[in-house]
Amino acid sequence: MNNANKRYGAAGNQQGVALIMAMVILVILTMLGISAIKSSSLQLKMATGLQDATMVFQAADSGLANALGVSGGLDLNGSTSVPYSPKPGINVSVDTEFTSYSAPPRGSGYSAVDYQTANFEQTATATIPSSGAKTVIRQGVAKLLRK
Repeated sequence: MNNANKRYGAAGNQQGVALIMAMVILVILTMLGISAIKSSSLQLKMATGLQDATMVFQAADSGLANALGVSGGLDLNGSTSVPYSPKPGINVSVDTEFTSYSAPPRGSGYSAVDYQTANFEQTATATIPSSGAKTVIRQGVAKLLRK
């Protein structure tokens, strides 16, 4: 009887170890799960920021193209401002300023005696107020004029 108690007593002491090991494994799995959730939420924020940056850049670029098509957008007497709204929630403003006159580019086929170019600088500013994304694009524009 003495040997039987020793055998069962040793096995009985190990049942508590199994519970502790199960708890340790559950804690480790819980920490892995929390880490995965934090990582995925950070990736979501980064993807949203990249999407907003791309969207605001495209809006500014299309605002520049739109401003060139607006009648009176290239004013020789000063500067103009053209508001543009490609999509609700995106604000675009294109400012065009006359800078100088110059001779036509060499090789263009236009004589400097008969023609001149009016040079403008355009600045498009696009913002998404809800996320704070902002882009500014500057470009030069030349308009060929007969003297």
